[in-house]
This record gives sequence, C-alpha cells and structure tokens, in this order.
Amino acid sequence: MRKMKFYVCPHCGNLVLSTKETGVTCCGRSLAPLAPQSPPPGEELQAEWVENEYFVTGSHPMEKDHALTFVALLSGDTLLLRKLWPEWEVQVRFPRLPGGILLWHCSRHGLFYRPLPPAGKK
Repeated sequence: MRKMKFYVCPHCGNLVLSTKETGVTCCGRSLAPLAPQSPPPGEELQAEWVENEYFVTGSHPMEKDHALTFVALLSGDTLLLRKLWPEWEVQVRFPRLPGGILLWHCSRHGLFYRPLPPAGKK
C-alpha cells in the first residue's frame, strides 16, 4: 500500500487510486500520478491523539476554488480516505494504525504527506 498512486483530474476533480502506476484518463486527458511532497511551513495538518483515535485538523482555506479534497491515512495494508468538501471545516478522525502516514490533497498545490506520531504524542 505504500506504493499507492493517487490521480486527480484537474478538470472534474475525480479521484482515482491504484496500487501501481497505470494509464489513467479522465475528461479526455491522461493523468500522471501525484507526487507526495512535504508541506511548506504553516501548511501542515495537525494530528492529535484523542479518545483512542487521531483527530486531524488544519487551517487550510476551504473555498470552492481552493480547498482540501481529501485526507487519507495510509499504513501497511490499509488505506482510509475521508472526502472533504468546500466550506467544511478540516476535521477528520482516523483509528490509530502503526506506522501511519497522513496524506492530503489541495486542489491548487497537490498532494502532501507527513508521518503520524505514535499514540500519545503530537
């Protein structure tokens, strides 16, 4: 699962996932897999250990033309994905999974990632 590929159509916003790189088209365009990148300072999502879960929040703009489209937790053989919508708060919960990586997609700036802290740490 760590080799999971994310494809997002720039025209319609369709999200396609693949366990390997593959040929993906949407709206008549070929899509390249998104390359996860480290977020710039101040753009990170926060993950806190709350009630036996990760509580993920952020202050990213959530406007119709600039928003986070999803937040995902990737760990071992598991992918958990939460769809986000413009004008919603950036708040999601995930169960604790060992060695988890948090991924999120900005409609303007692409795919970002960060490792999640072990349980009980920020």
